[in-house]
Amino acid sequence: MYDRLLRPHLPRKIGVFNGVAVRHPKLLDATDENWAHKPGMVEGIARVVDPCDTVVEIGSGMGVLTVRAARETTRHGRVYGFEAGKDRVSWARETVELNDVDEWTSVTHGLVEGGDMVWGKMGEPKRLSVEELPDHDVLITDCDGGERPILNGLTPDTVPDAVVIESHGMHGVPTEWVRDRLAALGFTVQNVRPTSTETSPDEDNMAVVATRERSERQQ
Repeated sequence: MYDRLLRPHLPRKIGVFNGVAVRHPKLLDATDENWAHKPGMVEGIARVVDPCDTVVEIGSGMGVLTVRAARETTRHGRVYGFEAGKDRVSWARETVELNDVDEWTSVTHGLVEGGDMVWGKMGEPKRLSVEELPDHDVLITDCDGGERPILNGLTPDTVPDAVVIESHGMHGVPTEWVRDRLAALGFTVQNVRPTSTETSPDEDNMAVVATRERSERQQ
């Protein structure tokens, strides 16, 4: 009864999602912590993002992965988040500020390479191609089916050193296609695991981590 009748009307409070302060739990929720939030993506970010890196994240959502990336780059790096949902941009920006990484982290209301899977109202986001993104070392994407045009938009001039991508077979971007596309771009897949402990095999919702050889990056 709480979830159905009362919870939708309650204000949100600040909780902790995988070590990141975020205004997400509802006021009377029994727990304020969620350590199971996208562990596959969090693990991938820790694996490939280094201090001083420049990171582009497409699909910032509520900003949890944005903050995790910012912590890895440290203040000597830079994180550029892009989120197409109008309300979620404000949410992600608040999360960035709550976690004191706003000095080197920004979230833009932007839609990269089109895509129609947007949570909530879209508003009027800035529309960008992959080529218009800032130069970056690592690309992170979690955009519920928008990964296909983004990966197809990468060129030899825009391919980063590493990628952390959430596949969405249920939205037309299966893991097998992601792996094949990354291989065609010169990446070696380092790890594939369910994005969440709650992910069903039928969903084909995986965190895919891939890197390129250093010799290739320097060419």
